[in-house]
Amino acid sequence: MIQEIYDYLLIRSHYLSNKEDLLEECSNKEVYDYTVKNISKLMQEENYLLTSTSIRKNVSDMIQKYRFDFCKSREMCDEVNFVITRLNEYEHMEPGRKRYLVKEWLKKEFKDRNLPYICQIPDLLFSAMANEHCLFMTICGYRFNEETSAYEYDNSKEYTEQQIDIMNYLQLINLLINRYPAFFYDLEHAENVVINLGEIIKYEKSRLQVRYAKKTLKSFKKLMNDVLEIKEEINASQKVKKTNY
Repeated sequence: MIQEIYDYLLIRSHYLSNKEDLLEECSNKEVYDYTVKNISKLMQEENYLLTSTSIRKNVSDMIQKYRFDFCKSREMCDEVNFVITRLNEYEHMEPGRKRYLVKEWLKKEFKDRNLPYICQIPDLLFSAMANEHCLFMTICGYRFNEETSAYEYDNSKEYTEQQIDIMNYLQLINLLINRYPAFFYDLEHAENVVINLGEIIKYEKSRLQVRYAKKTLKSFKKLMNDVLEIKEEINASQKVKKTNY
């Protein structure tokens, strides 16, 4: 689950916006395959790439630069062809249709983040998305080791205002609640959220952030009530089966 969420957040992050970083990263076949597969998956699920002409061009340039070097398997050829086809569809799409799909994408993103109306601004959203994969790994208890260029678990679960941006944290928690609720089936993750939201509500000086945190906590409690009900139903079902045997 952590890997799935990380892949999703990473592929929407800042490095798709930087052509040089994208080209450099994908000069390695393994990274190229990983990136193409996740871009393909993303394009099948949502219209994020439709929000930026430069990102679409960066992806197209990366695909074209390495496709004949790395696309040796049928699976990768299919993935690459799908991405190219979808990029062509975007390129020839009616402007009105394009604007509508971008508007709908933004609307869903704002809704899933439970964002206060005053914060429903595209630039603020894209700013939060830029390093969301790093923030996610932080709340999972991982830290990036510069020497090994890898995330390592350090069992540190304390989040302070100095370590993270409160608004970005609240956005991400809401996104997880609405798109990856199973993440919180791990009670350790759930307990950390309750503790962190409580700290924000108790000590944060910004009224906007306190209201946002309270709204987030309300959504989270509803989710956990649903989770407990499902678990009780599963346990009851298992007891019935054992009795029948």
